[in-house]
Amino acid sequence: MASQVIINFKSIGEQIGTAIRGSIEDVNKELVALTANQMKQEPQALDVRAQILDNARALWPIIDGKRMNYFGQFMPPRVTPAMHIIAVGTGTISRAVVVRGEYNTNDQPICSPRLFVFLQSEGTDSVENAQRKLLKMTMLMLHGFMSTNVYITGTKVEVNGHGHYSVPTMGSQ
Repeated sequence: MASQVIINFKSIGEQIGTAIRGSIEDVNKELVALTANQMKQEPQALDVRAQILDNARALWPIIDGKRMNYFGQFMPPRVTPAMHIIAVGTGTISRAVVVRGEYNTNDQPICSPRLFVFLQSEGTDSVENAQRKLLKMTMLMLHGFMSTNVYITGTKVEVNGHGHYSVPTMGSQ
């Protein structure tokens, strides 16, 4: 004679329901903990876009000052134009670009819908990486130009291994 197996579906259903409720409670606890940790984190100290624009504005008079007139003489740098960072790309390639406004024939900035590329990153896999590349590029350019275009005048005062500042002296600018 064959033996009979009796399955109590009501009991199984209650066990599954208890397991699901337990899993949901665990996930909720983890989400609450993650949210609390995110709220405790300090805001990011570096605003990459703002730093790129600051670096671009510092680079403008250096680079624009390398323009030459028809006689091969260097021309003074023009007024720093309005600059913006835009993201461009196709498919999976993204670039970060600093664009600037237009000048009239008297080298004065003018209101115009035309924009000109001033700085551009190489193509990367995301806008964030393109901005990081552009920031590194501007940092390298400024580092290279510092020896000939940035002057420290006055007395150099060290600040406990964190850096230094300059105290102006008579005759320094």
